[in-house]
Amino acid sequence: MITTPVLASDSPATRERYAGNAAVVVIGCLALRAGSHVLISLSRTEMTPAASLNSAPKASLSWGLAIATYRRPTELLTCVTSALDQTLAPVEIVICDSTPEPDAAATREAIRALVEARGMSHIRLAFPPAPRPQQTSQRNAAVDASSADVLFMIDDDTYMHPKCAELVLATFEAGHDQGVVAVAADLSPTWPIADAALQHPSSDASPLQDFFWRLRSPYRWLRGPHRSVPRKLDLSKFPVPVKSVPSIVGACLVVRRDAVLKFRFEEDLLSNMHEDSDSSIKLLRLGALCRIRLPLMHHVAAGRKDGEARGSTLNRFCFSLNFVYLLYKWYGTGPYIRAYGVIWSAWLATLDTFASLLNGKRGAAQGARAAFREAVRLALTAGAAQQSCFLNAVEAARARWRGK
Repeated sequence: MITTPVLASDSPATRERYAGNAAVVVIGCLALRAGSHVLISLSRTEMTPAASLNSAPKASLSWGLAIATYRRPTELLTCVTSALDQTLAPVEIVICDSTPEPDAAATREAIRALVEARGMSHIRLAFPPAPRPQQTSQRNAAVDASSADVLFMIDDDTYMHPKCAELVLATFEAGHDQGVVAVAADLSPTWPIADAALQHPSSDASPLQDFFWRLRSPYRWLRGPHRSVPRKLDLSKFPVPVKSVPSIVGACLVVRRDAVLKFRFEEDLLSNMHEDSDSSIKLLRLGALCRIRLPLMHHVAAGRKDGEARGSTLNRFCFSLNFVYLLYKWYGTGPYIRAYGVIWSAWLATLDTFASLLNGKRGAAQGARAAFREAVRLALTAGAAQQSCFLNAVEAARARWRGK
């Protein structure tokens, strides 16, 4: 059993040393950001042909769909349909739905009817109750109710190309000796995904692109077990083009069940933000993460019906503040850590403010600036009172910006 180190119990000097040079790094980001897109566009590499998709060996691992959902029956049914269309069928479909009744019951019956209509009654269906209407809590419930070797814990509005499961499981098989515990795939901008799109892998990031990615990643500059750094992999061992990555977006997360059972998705979050950063960092302690460089998935990013739509004022406030919350939880509350949280909140607010001048969408910038002000206030708050301050700040923001 792998245990999770608790850095908050380390000495203050050790914690403070983790982010000592963060301020210098972020100030450098501000100067370099303006020219990054021009330089990156000049340094892109050409795509190379992918290995034959028919060469992927048949996987001996079983897989299942394990999804947390809320009030998105149309998207969920499309996601389940894409799972049933796979060349390698799932052994189970586990749905943890926090939608109130009777709507949730109607969705369950629609899924059962869909499976029966396909003549796939051998697939086990499970609908564990939601402990509470929260994504990570529901994901933990879905894991507990599952039994497959590999769990596709994708979003309810993520759809898969018919060969997705086959190629993902072949990647797990090939990466077993290298400790691969989680896999993702490139996202296609269109649905359905054309077979022709799989004939060439996506262009890999150039060294210059990777450099700017490091400057923009807050977790890259932290030291200790929470630092987000990809593991080295022998890429020649894989049947499809892959890349070792430091994190996986929750919308396309596929994970070995024996790995995810060694930790829990973080339920103590301010909202459904940064949960993928937390889970990726925990998975990196257990093994390697990799991304298939083929567009095997499509993510709709459907708008939430509770007012926390992507890019809204409330969404961006929670996103920015959740980073500060996890930072304090992982590294303690020493003065350098507090300064690091304030600096990164200011950095995100600056980016969103400039973006709002270009796209005219002021909501995200307003939320990010409010999170920056809250980060400053929290940096001046005693450690014992910070937990309640975080929660109070989010509740106040929800009351103020619900639906905005």
